[in-house]
Amino acid sequence: MKTKFLKIGFIALIISITFACEKEEFTPTWTTYNEVNGLPNRKVDVIAIDNEGNKWFGSSMGATGIAKFDGKNWTVYDSINDVMAIAIDKDGNKWFGINGGSLTKLDETHYTVYDTITHVDAITVDKNGDIWFGRPNGLLKFDGVNWTFFNAGKNMSISAIAIDGENNKWLGTYNGVVKFDGKNWIKYKGNGWGYNFVTDIAIDSQNNVWAVGSCVSKFDGKTWTTYTTKDGLAHYSVSSVVIDDIGNKWFGTYNGVSKFNGKQWVTYRTEDGLADNHVTSIAIDNQGNKWFGTVKGGVSVFKDK
Repeated sequence: MKTKFLKIGFIALIISITFACEKEEFTPTWTTYNEVNGLPNRKVDVIAIDNEGNKWFGSSMGATGIAKFDGKNWTVYDSINDVMAIAIDKDGNKWFGINGGSLTKLDETHYTVYDTITHVDAITVDKNGDIWFGRPNGLLKFDGVNWTFFNAGKNMSISAIAIDGENNKWLGTYNGVVKFDGKNWIKYKGNGWGYNFVTDIAIDSQNNVWAVGSCVSKFDGKTWTTYTTKDGLAHYSVSSVVIDDIGNKWFGTYNGVSKFNGKQWVTYRTEDGLADNHVTSIAIDNQGNKWFGTVKGGVSVFKDK
C-alpha cells in the first residue's frame, strides 16, 4: 500500500511540474519608445549600447540631440545634432560622427570636438581598443595617443566598418565592398554589388562577411551568396545588419525586420508590434533584447527570449 501511495505521489509531482512548465512558457513582447515617453525624436538612425547597458540613440538629417536611456530615465544631450555614427571605446567614451560636422567625443564630464576631423560616417573599435573612423578617402585610427591615417588613394565614402578574426577591416562604401588588410585595399567586384551603396556590414562567428544595401550578400572567403526578396527578405532596400549570440542575422529594411537563421526567414512588421516598418538601425543588448530604430515610430524593443 505504501508503494502505491509513493507511485501516486510521484505521478502527481510530474503532472504539477509539467503544468508549471507550460504555464511559464515565454511569450515574446514588444515595447515602443517615442517622444511620449522620453525619446526626443521619432527618427532614430543609430543605436549603441555601452558597458553599463545604457542605450544611446542618434538621428541624422537635421534631427536634434543624442538620447541616453538607462532603462528607467532618459537624458538628452541637445548640443550634439545630426549624428551619423556612434561608438563606445574601452574607457566608456562615446564617439559621434556628425553629418558634415566635426568628430565629437563625450566622456562623463565634457565634450571634445576635433575640428579638423569631419565627415565621419562610420566608427568601430577593434580588439586592441584602437578606434577606427571611416573618412571620405580612407581610414583614420586612434590608439589613445596617436592618430594614423590610411589613405585609400581615392574617394571611398565609407558608410560601415566591420573587423574580422584576422583584424582585416571590411568596409561598406558608396561604391561596393572593400577589404583593408593593413596595407592593401581590395575591392570586391562581380559579387552583386558592383558599384552599389553598401549601408552596413557585419562578421559572423565563422568569419563570414555579411554586407547589405540593395540586397543581402554573404562572403565565405571564396564565394558570394546573395539573398533577395525571392528568398524571404522583407524588402530589397536594407539599412542594417546585426548578428545575435546564436548566429541569427537580423536585417532592418524599408518594410520590416527580417531574421535569418541560415535556413528560414521570418519577418516582423507593424502588425506584429514593430513601431514602424522602415527600420534604420539595430542593436542587441546583454539580455538578448533587440532594439530597432525606425524612421517615424521611434524605437521598438523586441524581447524574444
